[in-house]
Amino acid sequence: MALKPRIDKSDPDVGSFRAALNADFADADIDKIFGAGLNSSGLVVKGSGATGITGIIIRTKKGEKAGDVIDVHTAGEVYPFVETDGTAAVAGTKYYAHANGSVDDVATAGVLIGWVTSDKRLVLRINGAVTPA
Repeated sequence: MALKPRIDKSDPDVGSFRAALNADFADADIDKIFGAGLNSSGLVVKGSGATGITGIIIRTKKGEKAGDVIDVHTAGEVYPFVETDGTAAVAGTKYYAHANGSVDDVATAGVLIGWVTSDKRLVLRINGAVTPA
């Protein structure tokens, strides 16, 4: 059984914000972590959008449509953490989100989103909107 990353800890006052989805969320992307931003209309998109990476999203419910309001997480912890493609996390490693929304340990053209503890927990800390180089 594949690991399903979830937001384990988050302060709802400062660890996330809500916005509407720009497009229907593909069922194939359920239970995966993505870097997310906002487009020029202020709608959530996978990847950097117009704002750069502003947080991460992990959708768990099939059938979400454009216009549905979702949480975008900026601080907290993700457990169990795996990269977008399902690659296992490595303790003591920094992780990055990319312009296409993928999350992995490749720093090149990525935005630092956090690091992994010994129990494979991602400590999520995104400091404002940033765009991958």
